[in-house]
Amino acid sequence: MRKLVEVSVVGLGPWGLCALERLVDEARREPLSPVVVHVVEPGQPGGGMYGKSDPDYFVLNTPCGQHSMYPFPELVEDDRLGKGFFEWVSEQGYRWHGHECRVSGPGEGGTAVEPQDFLPRRLMGEYLEWFFGALCEDAPPNMEIVHHRASAVDIEPTESGKERVHLDDGSSIVVDHVLLTTGHMKQTPRSDAVSALVTSPYPIEGYLRGRGPREKVAIEGMGLVALDVVTALTIGLGGRYESGERGTLRYIPSGREPSLYLFSRSGYPYCAKSFGASDPMGDYKPAICTVQAVASLQARDAGGAKRQMDARRELLPLVFAEMELHYYTSAARMVDGPQVARDVHARLVAGWASGTFSFHRSQLSVRYGSFVASEHFFVGQGRHYRDSEDYESAVYATVAADAREALVAGGASPVKTALETLRALRDTLRMAVEFRGLTLASHLDFVANLQSRFARLVAGPPVFRSQQLLALVDAGILKLPFGPSPEVLPVQGGGLLVRSTVLERPYEVVVDRLVRAHLDLPSVTGSASPLLANMVRRGRIRPLTFQGTPAGSIDLTEDFHPIDAQGRPEANLWVFGVLSEGVRYFTLYIPSPKSRVRAFLDAQVCAAEIVGAKAEPILLRSATSLSRDSQPTRGERVERGPLRVAFVNNMSDGAFEETERQFSSLLHEGLEGSAMELRRFSLPGVPRGEKVQALIAKGYEDIDQLWSQPVDALLVTGAEPQRAELTEEPYWPALQDLLSRGSESVPSVLVSCLSAHGALWNFNHLPRRLLLEKCSGVFPQMVDRGHPLMAGVGELSLPHSRFNEIPTAELIESGYRVLAASQDGGWTVAVGERGPCQLLLLQGHPEYERQTLLREYRRDVRRYLTGHQGSYPHLPKGYLDAEGVAALEQFQSDVTAEVHDPALMDRFPFDFVAAHIDVDWQSVSRLFVKNWVRSVRERAHDPSAGEPVVAADGPAVGRETAVQ
Repeated sequence: MRKLVEVSVVGLGPWGLCALERLVDEARREPLSPVVVHVVEPGQPGGGMYGKSDPDYFVLNTPCGQHSMYPFPELVEDDRLGKGFFEWVSEQGYRWHGHECRVSGPGEGGTAVEPQDFLPRRLMGEYLEWFFGALCEDAPPNMEIVHHRASAVDIEPTESGKERVHLDDGSSIVVDHVLLTTGHMKQTPRSDAVSALVTSPYPIEGYLRGRGPREKVAIEGMGLVALDVVTALTIGLGGRYESGERGTLRYIPSGREPSLYLFSRSGYPYCAKSFGASDPMGDYKPAICTVQAVASLQARDAGGAKRQMDARRELLPLVFAEMELHYYTSAARMVDGPQVARDVHARLVAGWASGTFSFHRSQLSVRYGSFVASEHFFVGQGRHYRDSEDYESAVYATVAADAREALVAGGASPVKTALETLRALRDTLRMAVEFRGLTLASHLDFVANLQSRFARLVAGPPVFRSQQLLALVDAGILKLPFGPSPEVLPVQGGGLLVRSTVLERPYEVVVDRLVRAHLDLPSVTGSASPLLANMVRRGRIRPLTFQGTPAGSIDLTEDFHPIDAQGRPEANLWVFGVLSEGVRYFTLYIPSPKSRVRAFLDAQVCAAEIVGAKAEPILLRSATSLSRDSQPTRGERVERGPLRVAFVNNMSDGAFEETERQFSSLLHEGLEGSAMELRRFSLPGVPRGEKVQALIAKGYEDIDQLWSQPVDALLVTGAEPQRAELTEEPYWPALQDLLSRGSESVPSVLVSCLSAHGALWNFNHLPRRLLLEKCSGVFPQMVDRGHPLMAGVGELSLPHSRFNEIPTAELIESGYRVLAASQDGGWTVAVGERGPCQLLLLQGHPEYERQTLLREYRRDVRRYLTGHQGSYPHLPKGYLDAEGVAALEQFQSDVTAEVHDPALMDRFPFDFVAAHIDVDWQSVSRLFVKNWVRSVRERAHDPSAGEPVVAADGPAVGRETAVQ
């Protein structure tokens, strides 16, 4: 048993839950590490700002099918615990009754909740509280979770190196680490004359009890909070909506509504979200605004410092080009089909590289309509308005046009698709702007101006809110008379004067009240929180600074530790969520899978460091028994000894055991009866469920232990892509280190699929390219029979299963020899040399068993039916006979004609289709692996054996590299 670790999580809203979930997961991975987590939360843990008493007309701005507090819900095996938001709501029996959502018994009517519904926020509060209970119930025996119903007011370092958390009830807790996940915190109120007449948006009781319909209320803001205020002052006062003509709404007043005046700095409301249960951007792979493109702009100097960027001048052109690429590709697919879409995509990507992007975009606009991303981003900028009517008409027309796009069936609007691209680019934007990635001037511009424009395009409300806004304008309840950035002045005797600043014919009105409809961003020095005030007093935190110039927010290291007043990291303290907004970007969300999963990945770094995870090495034998004492030392030549293989299994949980079995079987058959020591590893950062965590704890070593003993061969599997770019994967640093060290010290390295792409990026900077549809099937190969690894291999067909590729020509140009390739699937096997190391690359899957592709296809169908995948998967090519294909096509036709329901998987004709697999590759795969094992043994026992195929830095001179 290891030393007890005690952790305090201060503030347990969504981000605190995220951190707790990762701590629970990490403790389950390491059963010998005792952990106590002290949850400091004055209310019921979980809900945070999502109060259970909120009215049902306050709704989330994301469909319920996209939310799950489990970062990888499909990997959670226990149905009792692994519920996403939609599954939980359905199980609780919630149904719609008008705009209310309540538990309904048999015969009480109501409409079923669907994954695409935008549910009341109070239900999210209930779900988060349930999730806290589920985490406590699911905690492993080595973890204890203690709830302290109090608020933290100070954190004081102790002489022993621990942290004392002082609570407002007079008690304190001494712990090893503190995670600050405090969420939204109030700022110190301003004392000017205007602020004295300003009302906060929450709680709504502060402005619902007004003076009735003759009152004039101004609302500062046009985002989500402003729409809450508008809704409270209309629906909340008894108003209602009826369906109007052509998809519009008509507002029926209650007679109690005040006159509402809406304004903001930009002057335009947020864009509406289309209906849809799946996250449309979770799997999108950028082609222009890539991690590599941003990295090249941030080229580090000799001292390792990254160059600071200008967001407007350098970052926005990449962002706009990616949005326009997505628009024209989507429009081409809608109008002319997928093949033309692929051509358009390739044409624009090539145009960007050659500097002719604008030319190609203008040509494509003739057929597909014009889309200029900057006009959407900087909407209204530079426009002049004659008067209030001219401005209000412009805003009305913009909102109406956006609503029409949001109502396109299936979310298929190319315009909305282009705007949604920003969701896929969030992590790339973070890479660019966070932790002083911008110059001071650009950082201030980003926080003050650009950040809200990004949010306006993709963080908006459901489309019915936009329809309601238009209906209120039609009814005369809501007015937008001021134009952008009006001024607000106190009036002698009471009230506030709101006056236009940009209209040619000025407009002003005196209002009775002003609701400031936005949430304060965090400020270390301006916070009303006793906790932050005391930490500033102690010098334990400081504002973000640029060469000594304060820039708001809290100063953090890139591994989430606050920096103290002397510029030193506070190693025992961690900061996540809203408090870090500013030094970080876009933390104001509920952590959830796909485009909101970064919270879990960041918390995983923290949990792994705090709890740790080590596994004892496991020694396997092929045929003979060999004691560990008899192992040869590094560098010693042994003619007859076990082949020492390090196997790094990075596959997702669903294929983890299968992948180990497949490769292990091939290796043992290739040994032809000789001995093998197989040591097993898995990279940190790959998400794991309880079952696989137990397997890893029992039979896998920590990756750092790989280098403790000599290795003859390193075999690295692929992994299921989770992020847009390889370098964004949470395990990328570990994979990069593994590949680099392996090439320096291991005679032979075999890398499969995603890891092969990772090796080509790491060693040759060859970027993988997103395929417009998944490459899945079994493809006939052209084989280079002149190479020893292909000796005896005749006709060969091999499986492929991937979303990305690296073109064959680029591979050859970088000096690799292609040993097997197909016309439709690209290269499958390639080999190269990096100094003394032979690097074998597999883009295909010779290890696959007969039914593996069918199981993957069934998995993808299930993901489609559960809303975790946006489109129905394509059938694997060249894999099934006509009857097998017909059976799966009929199943697709049947289930897509019905409402998405995972229960439909009970009808999946797996056994029937399995009998109609029409191709075999396993016997030839065994021969290929036998050749590789023989070459490994030769290299391991005689480093001079084997003629170099390709030089480390380029093609072998005077040698023809060809696929025959």
